[in-house]
Amino acid sequence: MRTATPGDSPAAGPSSHGLLEAGELCAALRLGPGQVLVDAGCGPGGHALDAAAAVGPAGAVYALDVDVRLLRDLARAAADRGLDRVQALAADITARIPLPDACADACLAATVLHMPRVSRALGAVFGELRRILKPGGRLAVLECDPEAWGGGPAGSRRRREGELAAAACGLAPGPVREHGLVFLMLFEKRETPPSSGRAGS
Repeated sequence: MRTATPGDSPAAGPSSHGLLEAGELCAALRLGPGQVLVDAGCGPGGHALDAAAAVGPAGAVYALDVDVRLLRDLARAAADRGLDRVQALAADITARIPLPDACADACLAATVLHMPRVSRALGAVFGELRRILKPGGRLAVLECDPEAWGGGPAGSRRRREGELAAAACGLAPGPVREHGLVFLMLFEKRETPPSSGRAGS
């Protein structure tokens, strides 16, 4: 359960795709026709391909990863399925994401936040995901349950729900759903309330 970071082999571990029922992530994110999803740390891209079906021809899916070999494979798989709305982009999610502000209806970070490079920059990662989300946009985080065993990262690398909620500044945590070896945590970008004070008062 991983996605690549610099220096990793793309074959170092399996994808998180398949740990949930088909369509469950898309349903949790309330993806619909014409919407835009950003898959942050997409790895092999199974979730991105599912999302492309959910958003339809009028929508878009931006699949971000640092491993260009995985991105090439994903672009080929999307082309084979006629999914030209999938854009595979080389991007480091611990730095500035090469997308404009408030461009996405939903974001996904699937079994990537536990990785050491990413984990050390949780605040920056959440900040960038918040920046690219539209007001009211949704973020789904899929991570390995610290209490469950049967594969995946070492226990010391697993992130707990409270730790993720604390790092997600500006994103309101929502429901947490347990799914065997993983948990799914939802967040929402709340609009900044207008100031009630008068200028110069």
